[in-house]
Formats: sequence, structure tokens, C-alpha cells
Amino acid sequence: MCGGAGTHDTESQHPTTATSDAPAEKPLTLPEHLYLHLTDAHCHIQDDRDNIRKLVQSWSPSSLASTSAASDIDTTSAANSQAPPLLTGRVCLMGVQPSKDLGLHLQATENDQGDSTISVKTVSRSVNSTPLAIVTWNDTDTKGDWDLVSSLARDHPDRFVPCFGIHPWFTHKYESKKTIELPGITSGGNGHGTSMPEDVLQLGTHLHLQHDSRFSHYQKVLSLPNSLPDNYLAELAQRLPEPRALEPALEELKRQLEQHPHAILGEIGLDRTARILEPSSAKASTDDNKDNNDDDQDKKKEDQKRTTSALTSIQHQLDVVRQQLKLAASLKRAVSFHCVQAYGHWHDFLIQEGKRLKQMEADQGYYQQQLREIHESGGTAVISPVSPSGIRLSKKTTARLKREAKEAAWERHVASTLQESSDEDEDEDENRKDQGDRGQGVNYATATITATSAAPDPESSAAISITSMNSVIAEPAFEAVLPPRLCMHSYGGSVDMIKAFTKLDHPPEIFFSFSILVNGRLQERKLKELILAVPEDRLLIESDHHSHLRVDRLLVEMVHKVAEIRQWTVEETVMKTSRNWQRFVYG
Repeated sequence: MCGGAGTHDTESQHPTTATSDAPAEKPLTLPEHLYLHLTDAHCHIQDDRDNIRKLVQSWSPSSLASTSAASDIDTTSAANSQAPPLLTGRVCLMGVQPSKDLGLHLQATENDQGDSTISVKTVSRSVNSTPLAIVTWNDTDTKGDWDLVSSLARDHPDRFVPCFGIHPWFTHKYESKKTIELPGITSGGNGHGTSMPEDVLQLGTHLHLQHDSRFSHYQKVLSLPNSLPDNYLAELAQRLPEPRALEPALEELKRQLEQHPHAILGEIGLDRTARILEPSSAKASTDDNKDNNDDDQDKKKEDQKRTTSALTSIQHQLDVVRQQLKLAASLKRAVSFHCVQAYGHWHDFLIQEGKRLKQMEADQGYYQQQLREIHESGGTAVISPVSPSGIRLSKKTTARLKREAKEAAWERHVASTLQESSDEDEDEDENRKDQGDRGQGVNYATATITATSAAPDPESSAAISITSMNSVIAEPAFEAVLPPRLCMHSYGGSVDMIKAFTKLDHPPEIFFSFSILVNGRLQERKLKELILAVPEDRLLIESDHHSHLRVDRLLVEMVHKVAEIRQWTVEETVMKTSRNWQRFVYG
């Protein structure tokens, strides 16, 4: 989602169609047998709802019977067809946000909520007691697409790989309660609002307390230029959507990923350049008294495209990214990552999480060894925070071992005391038995029952000891965050960052994909340097387009570009990128 439609939308809908009546170079194509192996690592063709519907309808059995092979489709039929073909073999569909507005705390279920910014159609099931609703927002957010992506992949698993994630452009709408800050990054915005009166804020014509939830949320997650007036954020917050809880969206994300065993987490990421879109006016879209001429329509479109001066803080984006990555790590899924002018932040995040992972792995191995020594010695073993090989346990793990040693020593003491008590009871039983044999009138059966009830059952005691030991030897809780594989889509960073990402000695294994739509804007020299810097087995191609009408041509252009730069044949390029794609998606 890095690129837009741009000038490509005005070009041909098919790789073999001329772009104009004027003389032009023959469009690039591939040998027919290679289209089946052509892969698109990143696109959003579900956004073109009308054409994607026509495409999948053309794949019905009746339609396929009339067009048995891609070679039967010529330029004329493609131009006249209601369903232009998609010759590319496999496509990753990037879902960017939930199809429902999850996590919105509704106070009622009526259609009219008394809020001009939303219109609640229906209230559906709930997740974790949080009401869910199908909500139409009068702003310019992209429509949620997870359900559509899921449906397309379910009906056509041989063509589409579903991908689900919360795109960084929409993370400002979500409240993230868990924060892990990186050095040099502050969790809040630019501090606007702190210089305002502490008791009240002037928001339009109404007075609101400073603890207004909407303002407080956006004050925390947005960054603004210092040159803006103090009341800018206060007024903007009232036009932006009511914040949603992140947890219900994560629950829905998990459900979608589990529903598709090979689904990818994406598109997620970091973006330091994308400004928050200015919400469109509710009246502008509903006022029936306004003249509906072309000028008015153009004005509405311009209003909807306006952006604010606000950016989502990089820390908040990282918080939302981290919560999503935990799902990918737990389900062992690949990730498609959007990164714009945030490569340093992203690399720092990976380094920090890699250190955390290594520490936990070291802790787990040496921790288990220390635990065994503690329990075998009954708590008398010496605890060493540093192993002979130099592995140092964390302070928390060392403290945990000390607690285990104390508990083991206490268990040994209790077991010894119980054993001594049992021995004394047995001696007393013997004495009573002797007295009974000498006719002292002692009831032997009663004495035996009393002694038996006082002494512990050896088998039961052993079972308790084993159970207790198993519970403490369990591995320390570890919150995995790093996924097995990750693709930096439409990569536009530096050669040095490619080297840094590929030298990581911990997950994820990082791939790099390139697109004509985005990377074609780079200088030829830089694009060549980037493609040559990527290891051969980490290179992918993509269209990053929003309509299937352009996918084939964009991918073919990228194939020829890569072949030229790497000095491969076209067939080598298609087959190598196809193998890399298979490994990226399926492992």
C-alpha cells in the first residue's frame, strides 16, 4: 500500500494491449508457460470491487469452459471482455483493516446514536464482552477488507493467499495499552495540549474537561509540528473517529489467521510520512438540497483527499506492530511489512527483540540445568548466575532460582520431619503391640489405625514431590514476538540497511520485494544497487496495485528489470522469484 494508482491506471489493461494509437514500443510479455509461475508478493486488487467480482465470476466452471487456456485470450477479446484476465499464477492479497469497526464501545443499539459522525446499522456478536457493530464512518478511511480477502482466498485457494493486518495508516484509531519503548523514542505525541489550561479545553463552542477520552487518546498517539496553534489538536480530535479498543481487532485477526492455515500477517508496518486524512463532512455527503453538479462532485473529492498536519507517533505504531507480531510468532506465519523512512526504528526493534529472544533461550537452557541441580541436591546446590560457557542469567531468572532453592530446601526439611515422625509412630506401634501380646488390654487394631492416619502415604508423598518438581521445572514464560519470515515490501531503504537486515543472527528471515509502481520512481542507479545487494534467495517481486487490470503488466516489467540488472534470463528470474515466494509464504 506504499504506492497509489498513479499514471499506471491510464495504461493498458492487459500486457499485450497497446497504450495509445500513436507508435509505441511493444509492451513486454512473458512466454505463456511462465505466467503460471509468476507470483505477486504484495497487492490490493480486492480494492477494485467491481472488477475483482467480474474476475472471479469468469473463473466459474461455465466461464472456464469457454476460455480453456490463457493462450486463447487475444488482445481483442481482452479489450471487449467484461472480465479481463489475470494471468499471474499466485497473488498475495493484503487486507489492511477489519471489515467491521471492532472495539467501539457503544452505549445503545438504536440506529440514531446522537453522534453525527457515525451511523450504526446493526449490532452483532461480541468479543470479550466488547460490543461489535457494523459502522459506517463519515471519514475517508479505506473500507475494511478482511472478510472480502478471506472470501476470495477460500473460494480460490489456488490463486490467492490471504493476508490480514492493521495498516500503519489506520493505527491511530486504536488504543494500545501495552507499551515497550525503544531508546530515543517517546511514547506520546509532541506535547500539544500540555500548555493548555489544565481544567478545561475550548473545543468549538463547547467546553470539555481535559480528560475527554477522545482528546486524551489522540494527544497520546499523534505527533504534530510545533508551529501549529495549541488548539489544533483539540479541534482535530473532535473530527476524528472515536478510539477503538485494540484487543477485539486482535481477536478477529487471530480468527482470520487460524481460519486460513497459510495466511500471512500483513500489511502491517511503520510509516513516518503518512499524515492522517481529514475526515469528510457528514453534511457534504448527505445534503440533498445541495446542487449535484460536476463541480460539486469534484469539490467533494478534493475535500476527501485533504490531509491533516498530524502523524501517528512512531512509538504507537510500534506498539500496534508488536501486538500483531505476537500472533504471527505464535502461529509461525510470515509477515508483509510496510516501512517508509523508519528503517532505523525497525532495525532497532528487531535487534532489541533479538536480544530478548537470545536471553530467554539462554535462560531456558541454563535455567533447566540449575533447576535439576537444585532439586537433586534438595536445595543445597550453589546457584551461579553465570554458566561455565559464559551464559549469564537475567536478574529475574536468578531470583526465580533462589526461590526454587528455598522451596526445595523447605520440602526436604518437611519430608525429613515427616519421616522422623513416621519412625517414632512405628516404634510406638511396636511397643503397643508388645504390651498387647503381654495381655495389657491395648486394642491393636485401633492403635494401628491411629498410627496409619498420622503417617503420610509414601506413594502419595512421592507423587506430590514429582508434581511439585514438574511445576517448577516448567519453562519460564516467554512472549515470542519475532515471526519466522518477513518481507520488506517495495523496499526503498539503503544498501547498508539490506546488509544489516540480512546479517541478523535471529528470526525473522527477511526477504525484499520490489515493484515498478514504487521502486520504479527511484533513480536507475539506486534501484540497480538495491536489487544487486539482495541475496538471490531473498528476492521477490510485486505489483503493489489496487486492481488486477494492471498486475500482469507491472509484474512482467519488474521481471524484465530484475533480469537485466542481475543478468539472468527472463525464465530464470520468474522461476527464482517463484521459489523464493514459495519459501516465504509456506516456509
